[in-house]
Amino acid sequence: MSQHEEVLFPEKVLKFPDGSSIKIPVYEDDEEDYSPRQSSSIPFGSLVCQCCHLNWSDPLKNGGICDYTYTNGDKYEQCESHPDFGMLCGDKTNMDMVSCREMSQVCKYQLGTGKCALPNDVHEDMLWFLKRGRGGVDYDERFDKNHENYYKNHFTSVREMFLDHDRNERKV
Repeated sequence: MSQHEEVLFPEKVLKFPDGSSIKIPVYEDDEEDYSPRQSSSIPFGSLVCQCCHLNWSDPLKNGGICDYTYTNGDKYEQCESHPDFGMLCGDKTNMDMVSCREMSQVCKYQLGTGKCALPNDVHEDMLWFLKRGRGGVDYDERFDKNHENYYKNHFTSVREMFLDHDRNERKV
């Protein structure tokens, strides 16, 4: 890391059964943020996780762009409540409707945690994509399911693709 890089969040190492690992950020919040929020719409203790309605793997198929859809095909808009599915836990927290503590206790789709409800392969692919991908802003043919260079046409996982890339870089 250069002296000009700023570390926004501490990192932890997430290890996989094959011995590989990846560093992911640890989001630590101020203690006062763990207090219950006063909200007329979601009283403390009544948060329900509705994150299962999001297609979490969309960036792994749509060219690496972090544009998500709901399971019914509707486009996800950050911090906007869907008429059928409600609002994601992270959005409720960002809107100060619930505390970070309550979200961490209730949300079933927290990437990088052992309690993430995503299938293991999708969870691992998303972690590697978010850490080593191009930030979810720029198009990347490796994550376009309609492109011949789509990662699943050549590798079993995003991790395998990046590790193969690392091996090839060392050979050069």
